[in-house]
Amino acid sequence: MEMGAAAVLVNTSVATAGDPALIAEAYALAIRAGRLAFLSKLRAPQERPRPPPSDRFFCMNSEAISISEIKNLLADDTRAGLEDLARQASLLTRQYFGRTISLYTPLYLSNYCSSSCTYCGFSKSNRITRMKLTVEQMREEMKRIAATGIENILLLTGESYKATPLSYLLDAVTAAKSYFPNISLEVHPMETAQYRELFSTASTE
Repeated sequence: MEMGAAAVLVNTSVATAGDPALIAEAYALAIRAGRLAFLSKLRAPQERPRPPPSDRFFCMNSEAISISEIKNLLADDTRAGLEDLARQASLLTRQYFGRTISLYTPLYLSNYCSSSCTYCGFSKSNRITRMKLTVEQMREEMKRIAATGIENILLLTGESYKATPLSYLLDAVTAAKSYFPNISLEVHPMETAQYRELFSTASTE
């Protein structure tokens, strides 16, 4: 498990496993093993001196990065170049988020999808029962999750704007505000104005 990860995302492996319950138990044991290792107070590895960043990393501190700058960042695909890029990304992560691990619970609102990603259990080519939660069902699930002490919720859908339009997502976010101080979404692509409306709905009282 990678230190500093925001969460452990295991949906695809669980959804596609021959025995989902067994793979879920395996992940639970892995998480417990990681926690026990931390509690054992292992000696922290000594940090090695880091070389100064090259000019190609200056754009990573900008508010926006152009396509040409992204190409420049990825131009050096040598092992040393990739290690350098990883170090710079790590520094930025610690700068903005610190040494933290955030735990959240995912809540799957809908598994309708119009995409055919081969790695995903929601793929439209998979012959599975499709459904989406009603607002009442959302609230019941959220109430149970919040009762466990979890304060961060991740709302997920498949990529189907028809099944889960903006109005549906706004209802979900409005419901989640009653139970969680932190709300994240992993949904289908939308326009900038729609993302702004979701953000505004989630951040207002």
